[in-house]
Amino acid sequence: MSTREQAYSGTSIQLWCRFYSIVSEQKTLVDPTSVTLDIKDPTDATIVAAAVPTKFATGIYYYTYAIPAAADLGFWTDTWTARLPGQSTDTTDDFTFNVVAGIASMAGGEVLQENTLYTITFDADIEDTDGNTLGQAQRCYFWTVLNPYYAIVDNVRTSIDTYVSHIPDHTIALLIHDNSLFADQMSYNGVPNQSSTYYSLFINARRWFVICKTQADLLSALSGHLGGSKRKRLADLDISYGSSMAGIRDSLLEAKACYNKWLLTLQSAGADHGSLKPKTFRKGSRNIDMPWVGRSWIDPGTNDKTPAANTDFYYTYTDEYGRQISRLTKGWSPKW
Repeated sequence: MSTREQAYSGTSIQLWCRFYSIVSEQKTLVDPTSVTLDIKDPTDATIVAAAVPTKFATGIYYYTYAIPAAADLGFWTDTWTARLPGQSTDTTDDFTFNVVAGIASMAGGEVLQENTLYTITFDADIEDTDGNTLGQAQRCYFWTVLNPYYAIVDNVRTSIDTYVSHIPDHTIALLIHDNSLFADQMSYNGVPNQSSTYYSLFINARRWFVICKTQADLLSALSGHLGGSKRKRLADLDISYGSSMAGIRDSLLEAKACYNKWLLTLQSAGADHGSLKPKTFRKGSRNIDMPWVGRSWIDPGTNDKTPAANTDFYYTYTDEYGRQISRLTKGWSPKW
């Protein structure tokens, strides 16, 4: 967008002017009875003469000027001439705008896609305004918006910047994007409704999961590259030596503990995740190759159930894979 400070050649600029009536130090916008403007280039040559501007509101006028692509660079002058109510002569004021080299653009109309790396190559023959060429082809690249993106680079750097200060921001940003996708996969119970009491907890948990997982990925990569350190512990005696970056190990363990903690909240959609961490379990209860054992009740075929002592039952059934399964159980005869 062109402004008076930087008006790009090959674009348009809107030149604005306001007209006031000042009475007893009170400024009031008023419409002039007549108003025109002239535009001169840096060589003082008149480019536009006696043009009539457009009224925007009472006392406020503008003129849109299309700056030629080959316009002389430098300060241009727009001179406004107006006759205000109650005056018998015209009032003239000069303003300036600075024309600078236009911004290059590329044709094609292609819509840029999210999460995509685009490369731009500038030909060696491209010239500046003085005719100097690049001499050799230049290449640059940029990423479009990363989506999803549940954290920012500064969040990740906060507690581990001592170790990752040399890693470029865009590398960390890509890791944040990857872990944001991973967070979506782990949220298999969905995202709570915004009106839910669990929504804010879920959003916070997702952000911290991505932050801690990204930190763990970075520290894990660095730990492998540096070779880690050596440590031996015997009772209260702790001896460690090795890399000067040995502190990475402790930070890595903290990051892993952090994302594992918030992972449970993601999986439970922000609700109480106690059920995801069972206190007790029955070993082999779902193992088709392990017989059930234990003492329970038998069913003698009547409504009267009586306790039994070590009564064995053998039975065979076909499982969901078509296999014939034989089982031994003690106690209540199952109904198949």
